[in-house]
Amino acid sequence: MRRVAYPDERINSILTGIEKVNLEVIADQEFIEQDVYLDGRHFKNCAFIKCRMFIKLGYFFIEGPRIQLDGCTFNMDGPAGRVHQFVETVKRMQGQ
Repeated sequence: MRRVAYPDERINSILTGIEKVNLEVIADQEFIEQDVYLDGRHFKNCAFIKCRMFIKLGYFFIEGPRIQLDGCTFNMDGPAGRVHQFVETVKRMQGQ
């Protein structure tokens, strides 16, 4: 029987490298009707109003007591898109 209890070593080294990347910090900003690329950034106390949010890797943070996400759309492709697709598939399967 094949064991898959740990990440593939090749992927694990890539993930370890990504976790060492210092994210660009963006604080207390308001984005209105803009394209916003989330990957590689750490948003603190930001407002996003009617923005198109783009996620490819899923390596970002959005935090703070004053986060606002109003009327935004999310575009996910690459690894983030595959995770999103998997989650939606699981939700559909559980709903049956």
